[in-house]
Amino acid sequence: MKTVVIHGKVIEPVSPKVQFPDADLWVCTHTQQQYTKRGASLDDWDEWFELHPVERKPFYEGVQQKRPSTLAWYRTLPANGRPLWMLTVDKTIPASRRFPIEDVEAAFPPDPNEDGHHWTCQVDYMIPYAILRGYDHIVLHGHGVSQRPAHMLDHRGILYWIGFARGRGVRVTVLKPSWYRAPKKRYAYETGGLSKAR
Repeated sequence: MKTVVIHGKVIEPVSPKVQFPDADLWVCTHTQQQYTKRGASLDDWDEWFELHPVERKPFYEGVQQKRPSTLAWYRTLPANGRPLWMLTVDKTIPASRRFPIEDVEAAFPPDPNEDGHHWTCQVDYMIPYAILRGYDHIVLHGHGVSQRPAHMLDHRGILYWIGFARGRGVRVTVLKPSWYRAPKKRYAYETGGLSKAR
């Protein structure tokens, strides 16, 4: 089984590859420096993703302003075969590669009966990209941790892509803690709502 671990915000003492030794490790959000400061390590990653604008935009503060230490760390990454996928190639970052957004969106177009889409965060691109790359097991590790309503809304597309992948026969494992995991109780039969279902 070809497995990829899509790693998010959870910082643990050991890499997810300890649990999934044959998996590829895709990482987003934190930097290796942040892991090292907490006595952890994540230097065995295979691909890194930063699908946010580097410069300030009307809709996003920009990585340069929001996470300058992250951008500084990106600039230390060598062009050694481990890509840092970005919206555009950044000449100051040797490892940067342009993410093939057009290929992903063309392969998984939105439903023509809807007037929207399910591209709400970078993981919404990572899951279908993994499907395109032939992975038949996707592990979400450290996603769905925040309970802030705004954060949950901004990342709601992940639920769609989990269902989409499973509908395509791809195994999806969501590790704890995560609100993307299936509730234990059924609405109306065992609970009066999702907030009481855990």
